[in-house]
Amino acid sequence: MTPVKFASYIRRQTNTNSSTYTDLDLVEDANIILDEIADRANDISEDIFQEPIFADLEAGVREYAFPESIGPNFIRVEANFTPDDDDDPTDGYWILLSELDLRQWPQTTDEYTIVNTFANEQGRAFYDKMRQSLWLYSGTIVAVTNGLKFIASTYPGHITNLASTDDMAIDPSPTSRGVPRILHRVWADGVILMKKASKDKSKITEVNWANWRTVLGEKLSMLQKPNQSQAVEGSLPDSSHFDNGYDL
Repeated sequence: MTPVKFASYIRRQTNTNSSTYTDLDLVEDANIILDEIADRANDISEDIFQEPIFADLEAGVREYAFPESIGPNFIRVEANFTPDDDDDPTDGYWILLSELDLRQWPQTTDEYTIVNTFANEQGRAFYDKMRQSLWLYSGTIVAVTNGLKFIASTYPGHITNLASTDDMAIDPSPTSRGVPRILHRVWADGVILMKKASKDKSKITEVNWANWRTVLGEKLSMLQKPNQSQAVEGSLPDSSHFDNGYDL
């Protein structure tokens, strides 16, 4: 569904037009519902909106703010502490960082202590997740473009232009994700409920919202289903070592 068709469907179902339900209000309502859809999706499975998000490492900097699009489910953190150098065959070496429980850390967090305790290598580099940022415990940090990788659930890109004829499943930018087509109708229906409730709260009850969430859950479950077209091949173990179980 395109934003043009999205808006047209919503206004038709709410008996409104661009004057009685302005683009500004419709966009605001649509993004509120979209965030609720993303929250519910991330509650069900971090895989639905899971994405890798890159950030630049900065020399001497240990704290990195979470990207705005990052969701509540944090999967893992990877880092490449080596600057890109065509003459160095080891550049681009990524390592997995383990989470550090700061409550179990008996020392101070000054730079001298950190670089003399941790290192830029697998098993010796860690991160601590704060409320809105990440703190790295490693060796000395130098500037590396896209040297930090978050793998986490994300929020899809907000709708901004109802005149667009691009399908909303298409990523709106290199750093934000589109909304799977299977969710477009239930997304629009959520906006319709929101608009009708704003006009007459007595007509939209919790039952209506409960029914909507049930449909949403069904659609999200469909996004989780495994690919049934993939063949699964198995083999029996070598029975020569076991005499088929008869030589007891």
